Amino acid sequence: AQLFRKDLSLDHDVVRNISQNCNGRIIGWFSFRANAPLRPSMKEATMNKKLNSLLFQPMKLETPIFFILTTSSAFNLSTHSFDFKVLRTCANQGGDTYLPLDLLIK
Repeated sequence: AQLFRKDLSLDHDVVRNISQNCNGRIIGWFSFRANAPLRPSMKEATMNKKLNSLLFQPMKLETPIFFILTTSSAFNLSTHSFDFKVLRTCANQGGDTYLPLDLLIK
């Protein structure tokens, strides 16, 4: 199910279903883009703000984790790579800043 419609509005029914069917709680979302830079696009920043306002409590300093995934390949296609970046939104006076998070897998 997709959280966002094509006009970037949140699908509240999908979000409600995910929240109710989830054993834990929603901590963030991801985006996969092939051959793209590892930074949020304007579209993703807008989506992140909408998700943040609906599901997270700013008074508790909770913000969604945003996981960006991308692939790339060498010119002759001999090498393929899979890259990622994990970010968390930090609100400041000038707008939103994305701070990198370390991903530890045990």
